[in-house]
Amino acid sequence: MAQGEHHYGVALRSVIVLLPSMDAGNCEAMYMSAILICLYKLGRGPQPGEYLAFSNHGDAEWMKLLQGVRAIAQAKAQLLSSIVLASTMQAGIQKQNSPVERKPPPNYRENIEKLRRFIADERVGDPDAQAYIKALDDLSQSFTGFYEGTDGTPETYHSNFIFAWLYRMSGEFSLRLRQKQPVALVILAYYTVLLKEFDLDWFMSGWVPHIMSGIHCSLPEDYRIWLQWPMERTGWNPG
Repeated sequence: MAQGEHHYGVALRSVIVLLPSMDAGNCEAMYMSAILICLYKLGRGPQPGEYLAFSNHGDAEWMKLLQGVRAIAQAKAQLLSSIVLASTMQAGIQKQNSPVERKPPPNYRENIEKLRRFIADERVGDPDAQAYIKALDDLSQSFTGFYEGTDGTPETYHSNFIFAWLYRMSGEFSLRLRQKQPVALVILAYYTVLLKEFDLDWFMSGWVPHIMSGIHCSLPEDYRIWLQWPMERTGWNPG
C-alpha cells in the first residue's frame, strides 16, 4: 500500500503539471493516465465516508477523478483516436478468462419501472424529477446493454455498460447525490445491482456493501423500503 501510494502521488503530480500544456503529443498518455488513476483509487479499496458517487466529506473524490477523464476526452476528442476513446477503459479492466453466461436479475425491468412511476407520481411539479427520470432511464439502458447487448445478444464481458452510467451522469443528478437527496440515493442503490457483476474483480472488492451501507445510513426511514430489491440482489443487509 505504501509503494502504491508513492507511485500514485508521483503520477497525480505529473498529470496535474502537464494538464495546462496538453497537446497532440501527450493527450493520449494523459487520457490513459487519468483512467489508471481512477482504477488505482478503486483498487485501493473503500475509504471511510467515501461511497464512489457521494461522500460524507463534500464532493466524492472518485467522481472528481472520473470527471477528469471525461474532461480530457471532451477537450481533445479531435486528437484522441476513436480506437483509444472507445476501448481504453474496457480493455484495461476486461476479464481475461472465458466469458461467462450472464443471466439478468429477475424482474429488473419491473423494479426499475416501479421506481420510475414512484418518482413520476411523487415528484409532480418538482424540477428535480426530470433529472431523476433521466438518470433512471440511463441506468435501465445500462442494464439492458450489459445483460442483453445492444442488438439483443449479450456481448463479451466488458466494463463499458457498467461504468458508462457514472461516466455519463448529468451534473444535475450528480449534485443531488452530493446533497444526499433520497431519490438520488435510491437510484444509486439500484446501480449497485449492476456493479455487483464486478464483485469478483480484485479492484472492486468490498465496494458494493460499502456503498449500500452509506446509502442506508443516509436515507430517511420512509425511503428505505426502496432498498429491498437492491438488498436482495446484492446480498447486503444492515445487520
